[in-house]
Amino acid sequence: GDETAMSGSSIIALLTGASVTNAEAGSIDVLTDGVGLATAPELTANRRAGHFTVEASVTSSDEGEETPVPIAPVYFSLTNLASSPASIYFVGETPGAAQVTTAYDVPLEVLVQDTYGNFVTTGTVTFTAPGSDAPGATFDNASPVSNTITVNLDSTGHAYSGPLHANTHAGTFHVTATSGTATADSDTLTSTAAAAETIEID
Repeated sequence: GDETAMSGSSIIALLTGASVTNAEAGSIDVLTDGVGLATAPELTANRRAGHFTVEASVTSSDEGEETPVPIAPVYFSLTNLASSPASIYFVGETPGAAQVTTAYDVPLEVLVQDTYGNFVTTGTVTFTAPGSDAPGATFDNASPVSNTITVNLDSTGHAYSGPLHANTHAGTFHVTATSGTATADSDTLTSTAAAAETIEID
């Protein structure tokens, strides 16, 4: 094929997930240099996290020909990452109640988002329940088992506490979830007293 460098040709990059200062909405027009290379100016990610594709295309005319020669576009895959955690929410089913020293039916689940509502998919969440001197819980997957556990966020911005057990104190309490500077308290969890083993009658 003809490998002659085309200087002065117009390269149009179509942008869906980024912007360029002073560019037309969704695109930027760049001229090739003396060796046929075109370099886009610095791109700024927009507010939506995720993957997107930049398409670069060019149409030039061979000297002496009036009909433009179409050239296959090239594509670049880019990714916008979510920013730091701005909010955290408890979602899913609330564990509810469990008898002291027994397991709750379901783990705790949270969702973490950045300022723009994107799911934060990297980083950690720390779940903290009251300690052993008050109604609270311990997390089975903590090492060693304790009233606090730190877990990774998944690809959908969720994190799970894993199994938790009521401690030895009956009563109500909340679990706190923290990711970065974002924090939230769960709905009320309850640990109920164990059934009486003996009854004394005077």
